[in-house]
Amino acid sequence: MGDRDTYLVMNVYGPQRIEGKLRFIESLVDLRVKHAGIPWIMGGDFNMVRSLSEKKGGTRTLSKDSLAFQIYSENMKLFDIETNDVLFTWKNKRGGDSQVASKLDRFMISEDLMLIDKEIITRVLPFGGSDHWLVQMEIQGICTPRNRPFRFENIWLSHPEFIKTLKNGG
Repeated sequence: MGDRDTYLVMNVYGPQRIEGKLRFIESLVDLRVKHAGIPWIMGGDFNMVRSLSEKKGGTRTLSKDSLAFQIYSENMKLFDIETNDVLFTWKNKRGGDSQVASKLDRFMISEDLMLIDKEIITRVLPFGGSDHWLVQMEIQGICTPRNRPFRFENIWLSHPEFIKTLKNGG
């Protein structure tokens, strides 16, 4: 990807009510289809988790909107860029058994950006007083990508040298 490529960069503030969240996901699908072929960067407060591992406390089931968000990101081939050692980006500011923490704030990028020769790093910044922590994303110079997704292609099995190459570690 060169310096003159076009990217769709979107700041997200997701709705808080379930009906609004489901409409929001539908609108993201429409946008993704409309701008197919353009690398995406979405970041902000999605107000949804994608799995129970992104939530501590509260109800221990995934809501309808969380399941829809999970399916959306898989179908649209959007990758959640993992942050430094901080998992949760929101806390309800309560203590004890009443405390709930979730990963609501994130950066998601399209698959084509995962394949560029640049390092993409996100980090949660120090607490600033809100119930949300800020998340920062950096795209650093040319390097060996750490987060390259692996996809097995069935057509590889038809190549006459595939098994031999696999056995030889190459």
